[in-house]
Amino acid sequence: MIKVMIDPGHGGHDPGACAFGLQEKDLTLTIAKKIGTLLGEYEGVEVSYTRTDDRYLTLAERANKANQWKADYFMSIHINAGGGTGWESFIHTNASSKSVVYQNVVHAEIMQTIGNVKDRGKKRANYAVLRQTNMPSILTENLFIDNSTDVAKLKDGAFLDKIAEGHVNGIVKAFGLKKKIGASTNTKSYWQLSNGKWFYYDKGVMAKNRWVLHTDKKWYFLQSDGSMATSKWISWKGKWYYVLADGAMATGWIYLNDKWYFLDRKNGDMKTGYITDGGERFFLQDSGALLITDDSGAIQ
Repeated sequence: MIKVMIDPGHGGHDPGACAFGLQEKDLTLTIAKKIGTLLGEYEGVEVSYTRTDDRYLTLAERANKANQWKADYFMSIHINAGGGTGWESFIHTNASSKSVVYQNVVHAEIMQTIGNVKDRGKKRANYAVLRQTNMPSILTENLFIDNSTDVAKLKDGAFLDKIAEGHVNGIVKAFGLKKKIGASTNTKSYWQLSNGKWFYYDKGVMAKNRWVLHTDKKWYFLQSDGSMATSKWISWKGKWYYVLADGAMATGWIYLNDKWYFLDRKNGDMKTGYITDGGERFFLQDSGALLITDDSGAIQ
C-alpha cells in the first residue's frame, strides 16, 4: 500500500498569493481534493491531506503530519506569482535519488496532460516542507495567479481537472498503480469550490440531497442546491446529524449552545433516551440535549 500525503498550500489567515479575485489557498485545496478523488480509483494507494478545509498550518506541522503518518510520497500544491507564466516543479536541494526519479516522471506527466502551458522546468529549492519531510517529496507551482492568461485557465474548472489528472498520472506511473476493476475511465468525481462553497460532482453529476464519503474517510452532506453543508443540523431519513465547520459529519459528544449532544460514534445519528458511553450512563432528552441535574436532582 502506497501512502500519499497531499498538501494544499496556505490556508486560514494565510491566503497565499492573491490576484484577479482568486486566492491561492482556495485553488490549492480544490486541486488537492481533485487529486485525492482521482487516486481513489486506483488499487494499492491511500491518501491523506495536511488540511481539508480553510485552516492555517505551519510548515513544520505539514511536514510532521506526513512524517507521523509515514507517507511514501509528499506532494505540496501551490500557485505561483511574480509576473511570470507557466508550470514548474521543485524538489529539495539535497533531494534523494527517489525524489529525482519521481520528479522526472510527475513533471513530464503533468506537462503532457495540461497541454499548451510553458514548461518552466524541474527545479530545486530549500523549501521547508521539502527539507523537513522524511520521504520523497515534490512541490508544484501550478501557473501564475497574477498573469491574466494563466488566470483564465485557473478559473476554468475543466483545466483544474487537467492539473489534478496530471498529478495523478504522475503518481500512477511513478508507483506503478493499477486502476480498480470497474473504475470509471471516462467520467470523473471531484470537489469544486465556487463562490466560497464546495460542490461535489459524482461522475460529472452534481450531488444533491445526499451524503458523500470522501477519501479522508469522512462523510459530507450536499444540500438541495448542491453546496456542502457546514455547522448545522441535518435531518436525514428520520434521524438528525450534525456537520462541523469543515463539513465533516460529527460523531461522539459535541457541545452546542451550552448543551451537550451525543452522535453515534459510527453512524453519526443523534441519540435520545438512555445511552452508555465510556462505561457511564447518560440520559438525553427528546431534543438530544443531555439532561444535567444538580446534587438535589433538579434539572439545570
